[in-house]
Amino acid sequence: MAVQIGAKSHHFTEPLGLLSDCHRRIEMFIASLSAIAELGGQPLNEEGWRALENALRYFREATPKHTADEEQSLFPRLRALHSKEYELVFSKMAITLSAPPNGF
Repeated sequence: MAVQIGAKSHHFTEPLGLLSDCHRRIEMFIASLSAIAELGGQPLNEEGWRALENALRYFREATPKHTADEEQSLFPRLRALHSKEYELVFSKMAITLSAPPNGF
């Protein structure tokens, strides 16, 4: 992953900040994959291959850990608050996750 000058990185004492940082990385790698897909099958140069390999590695290795952090630590703690706002968010997430992606 490229170093982003001026990008804020959170410390382990800020777990929600760490998750936010991770979401920004996810967005960055999705943007990389989207840009590669827009090439329409044209051959990739060295930079394109590096971007593809980095994105695939990230989704293969880091994303499962991120998802586990959310599902095993964050979400149970939020549910324990018994907040109507959080319950609404969780119900919307359940609907979104159970729906097939557009076009499939």
